[in-house]
Amino acid sequence: MTSPHEHSEPYRDVATVVAARSRLDGSISGYNRHAALAAEFRRSLEMFERSRESFESLRAAVLQTREASDAIRRASILERLRAAREAAANHRFGVEVGVREFVHSLRQEGVPPEKVLVANGR
Repeated sequence: MTSPHEHSEPYRDVATVVAARSRLDGSISGYNRHAALAAEFRRSLEMFERSRESFESLRAAVLQTREASDAIRRASILERLRAAREAAANHRFGVEVGVREFVHSLRQEGVPPEKVLVANGR
C-alpha cells in the first residue's frame, strides 16, 4: 500500500513549513523579547525598592538628627537663660548688700533717715 503523499510532489509542503517556521521563530523571538523586558522590569523594581528603603532610612536618620539638634539648641538656650537669671539674681543681691552697707554706714555716721533717702534719690 502506498501513501498518498508518496506519489505527490515531494516539495509541495515546503512553503507551508517555511511559513509556519517563520511564524514560530517570530513567536519565539517575541517571547524572548517579552521575557527580557519582564526580567529588566523585575530588576528595575528591585532596584527601586532598595532605593526607596535607602531613602526612608536616610530620611529617618535626618529627622532624628534634626530632633537631636533641636533638643541641643533648646538645652543651650535654656542654659543661657538660667545663667542670665542667676547672674541677674547675683547682681540684685550685690546691689541689695551694697545699699544695706551704705545705709548702715550712713546710720553709723549719724545721718538722719530723711537725708539718707534724699542722698539715695539723686
